[in-house]
Amino acid sequence: TKDIRIINPHLYSGEMSAQNMVFEPLVINTAGDIKPWLASSWEILDEGKTYIFHLRDDVKFTDGTKFNAYIVKQNIDAILENRSRHAWLELVNQISKSEVVDEFTYKLSLKNPY
Repeated sequence: TKDIRIINPHLYSGEMSAQNMVFEPLVINTAGDIKPWLASSWEILDEGKTYIFHLRDDVKFTDGTKFNAYIVKQNIDAILENRSRHAWLELVNQISKSEVVDEFTYKLSLKNPY
């Protein structure tokens, strides 16, 4: 119904509803039931302070680039580099470390359980 402007999710200058039609999450929430999406599975350790995502190995971007843990880390790092812009998301304030375990395993460490 209106111009969506730039849809870069790191800028919040567009419309989130349009972003949701273009970008995909690691997991999806359907009526409170968390299901795999770009992550095929995950582990929650340390009483909710460590999340290890096992990523799908069959996902490619439209240009043929393979989706992997390095891409996930790059996106999380972009958020952390501009933390103040994303601070309205409480999870952003809880992130202490973003790590690639291997090509298809990503680890997110938090300050507190979330």
